[in-house]
Amino acid sequence: MKRHNYGLNHLSATCGQVGRLQTLSCVPIIAGDSIEARLSGNFNLSPHRKNVLLDGRWDIYVFFVPHRICFDGQYSGPDRDTWQPGTRWKNFIEDKSLETATFATETFTGNEPMFLGTHARPSGADYVVPEWRLQGYNLIYNRYFRDIDRDDNEWAYNVNAKDKPSSTNESAHRFGRRTCHLPMRPFTAIKSNISNSVVNGQGAFANQTVVDIEKAQADYHSQVDSEYFGDRYAEVLRNAFGSGYRDDDSDPVLLKSFRQWVSGQNVIGSDDASLGQLTGMTATELDLHFPRRSFREHGTLWIMGVFRYAPVLNNGIHYFDYDTNPSYVDFTGDPQLLHAQEPKQYASQHFVKDGNANILGTLPHGWWLREQPDYIHNFYSRFDGYPFLDGLPQSVADSNNYIRPEEYNQVFASMQFGHWQSQMEIAMEAYRVVPPAVTSLKAGV
Repeated sequence: MKRHNYGLNHLSATCGQVGRLQTLSCVPIIAGDSIEARLSGNFNLSPHRKNVLLDGRWDIYVFFVPHRICFDGQYSGPDRDTWQPGTRWKNFIEDKSLETATFATETFTGNEPMFLGTHARPSGADYVVPEWRLQGYNLIYNRYFRDIDRDDNEWAYNVNAKDKPSSTNESAHRFGRRTCHLPMRPFTAIKSNISNSVVNGQGAFANQTVVDIEKAQADYHSQVDSEYFGDRYAEVLRNAFGSGYRDDDSDPVLLKSFRQWVSGQNVIGSDDASLGQLTGMTATELDLHFPRRSFREHGTLWIMGVFRYAPVLNNGIHYFDYDTNPSYVDFTGDPQLLHAQEPKQYASQHFVKDGNANILGTLPHGWWLREQPDYIHNFYSRFDGYPFLDGLPQSVADSNNYIRPEEYNQVFASMQFGHWQSQMEIAMEAYRVVPPAVTSLKAGV
């Protein structure tokens, strides 16, 4: 079938907060499209109040969400890891010009949603967007950014992937959903839902044969692998069977990701009026290429971004500063003994100087010998302006990995455009079956 070349070049100028998933562009895709794109422009943080001490990471993702999975679907399973698409889009395509399908809209009360890559249409005091926009965003978030062990309590969970923030949460409406911290060992590895049999290595071996013991050990190994390393269906198949299965028939597809560390500099005396003033500035240039790709069905190409600082604690301590009288195994790391130590439960007092004894979750034994905590002088916590975190959660109910963007407000001197801004030209070339405009001008001829 003949395809025609179209330039879908467009500008994206947006802003966001640290840790929130923002949409940079949202491009409708036609079945049979062949798309290539180049993203070029700038990314910068709002001016810092103090000198720049910590680099951050700017991640850009390109996803494809088929329309086929966006309508009438719902999640199943306790971990919301299986999305079951509906049939409305298939019926719409199969019926062609005789279709009678109705595509719904989603209404936001009070605040306009600015995280969907479009301007919502006003309706009185409310704002309306197509159903597939909200579902597409949430499907991407739930599959790639949500902590599978716990939900973000900022948004109301909806089994149909129509989650929305509270009508009074302006930041969520403006800048999108909260993502998780970059890996922060050992805290990121904490599991709060590990069964007692794994924690305690329980098993009844009295009056059992060697074969029975080996079976019990194999079952225990499988349970550990499942609870620590295999939360989703595809992960279990990969870890247990070496399968290359991908469950993208009913999920958004990650097509490309770009990762760039953003470094800052300190500007002193940038003009006569501010001579002698110090301002922290962080900016970087972007030049990213998305290679040509063909699409087999209709959907949406989502270009999304999230900026995160490396998580550094103000008051982190080494485990030996908590346990001042450690055992031989804990102190020496004797490999002949340490390898047989079962996981244990830990509280915030094991990680930070002002923690408490409320259990946060489970970690493999000896984690303090496999990593070293950051050390930040006390003076940095006495003054605002530095991107260091004040501490870990103090209880299981509060123990999630989600970034709290408001903790970084004190870093920036101005937040009129959030914590960060990006301006980029997206040069996009599409070969698609849509006939050229002249055919419409000469319709019927």
